[in-house]
Amino acid sequence: MRAFTLGRSSRPTYEFMGILIDEGASHLIDLRDENKYRPSSSREKNLNAYMRVNGIKRIVGLERIFSVSDPYLLDRLQSGASVSYVNGKSRYDVSELMEAVWGQMDRGRKPTLAIIGGDREPSGCIRSVWISKGLSNEGVEVRHIIDRERAIGHEAMEKWLMTRYGEPLSGARAYCDARFMRAAYEMHAKYLVKTAVTGRR
Repeated sequence: MRAFTLGRSSRPTYEFMGILIDEGASHLIDLRDENKYRPSSSREKNLNAYMRVNGIKRIVGLERIFSVSDPYLLDRLQSGASVSYVNGKSRYDVSELMEAVWGQMDRGRKPTLAIIGGDREPSGCIRSVWISKGLSNEGVEVRHIIDRERAIGHEAMEKWLMTRYGEPLSGARAYCDARFMRAAYEMHAKYLVKTAVTGRR
C-alpha cells in the first residue's frame, strides 16, 4: 500500500481529479471538516461522479477518527487533555482503515489511498498528523501533494514539525528524542483543532 494527501481547497474539480488519476488512487478518505463544505453541492456531486467513473472507492465510517470534526475534541482541548489519545484509543491507530482498504481490493492490485483535507498546504490540515503518522508507522509510503509539480515526503513533514516546535520543546534535545517528536505532533494537532473551532490561525 502507498498513500498520498491532497487538499481540496478551491482547487477545480478537473485539476483535483487529474491528480487523483495521475497518482493511481484506488481509495479515498475525506477528512475535511464537515461543517465547512457542502457535500450536496454540485461541485461535490461532480467529484463523486468522476470518482465512480474512475473506480475510486470512498472509505466511509472512519473519517471522524482522523479529522477535527469530532466535537469531543474541543472539550479535550479546553481541559488540556491530549487530543491524540481519546477514550483509550490512539488516533494514530490505522488498523481499521488498512483492513477496510485491503478488504475492498482486487487480488493482485496494490491499493493507493488518497487522504483528502480542506487546506491546500499539508501543514495547515490534520491530514498531515494522525493518519499520515499512523500509516508511516506501518511502513506505508506517504507523500503530501501540493500541486502537480510539488510534493514532499512525510519525513520532510516531520522535519517541518520539529523546526516549528523544536524550540518550545527544549531546543536541540527535540531533534534526537522520539518523545519530543510525539509532543510536536500533539502540539500541532491541538493547533489545528483550535483553528478548526475558532477559524483563526
